[in-house]
Amino acid sequence: MDQPWTASDVRQILTNPNYCLSNPPVITEEKWIEAGVKLISVIGPEQYLWMVLDHLKRS
Repeated sequence: MDQPWTASDVRQILTNPNYCLSNPPVITEEKWIEAGVKLISVIGPEQYLWMVLDHLKRS
């Protein structure tokens, strides 16, 4: 059975640049940036950047 998405799950997706850099992209770069700006207003720029950096290190 699938588990409901948590806020943490959504944050992990919205901070992963691979979703807009894949071929074909899952989301446009514009939409990824737009979602990132909204998320920054919720969690703050430092937390957002740490999460993006974590994704980049794992790619």
